[in-house]
Amino acid sequence: MKKTLLAALLAGSALTAQAGQLRYDFAFTGLYLSDSVNSDVDWDPTRQLTGKFVGADLNGDNVIAINEITLLYINGTNYLYRISNGSSTDTPTLDSFRYTLNGGLEFSGSSRYTVGDSLYGLTSVSNKGSSYLSDFGVEFRSTVGPGTVFSIATSVPEPAEYLMLSAGLLGLGWGARRKRKAAERMQARG
Repeated sequence: MKKTLLAALLAGSALTAQAGQLRYDFAFTGLYLSDSVNSDVDWDPTRQLTGKFVGADLNGDNVIAINEITLLYINGTNYLYRISNGSSTDTPTLDSFRYTLNGGLEFSGSSRYTVGDSLYGLTSVSNKGSSYLSDFGVEFRSTVGPGTVFSIATSVPEPAEYLMLSAGLLGLGWGARRKRKAAERMQARG
């Protein structure tokens, strides 16, 4: 009876385990490079648009949406929080974000870098590429193309996995100890 009850409790706890927030690292590798000065468009198979985000599928629809992320960096820029350092300010705007679990990633946003009242750079970024408009009027673009490879990986295991592993190891240890004690009692009897 106790074994059945213990097994039912362990199975029940596994059913209620929820995924916590995970960190995802992503990269779009292989981009077309161009600028507004000359008309050349060059393919660079090593050029990357990289980033990371932390989020969880809170509503269970297999999508991590803009309201389900707590951190987003793209090419080193934080797209969720404004950063100010004295007279310089980096003001990000995240227009959209959507990651389909085990699927595609879509996002778009921009970031304005100002010093005092002067604009020093404007960056636009999306899953289609990025552009940077400098303070001297030249725009640099990195664009996704047919040869671009998208990769994404979770860097941190789910905390629930450690909890279930610990519970399982404790259960195995408890069972082995009970078995050993029962064998000692049987041997003492006789």
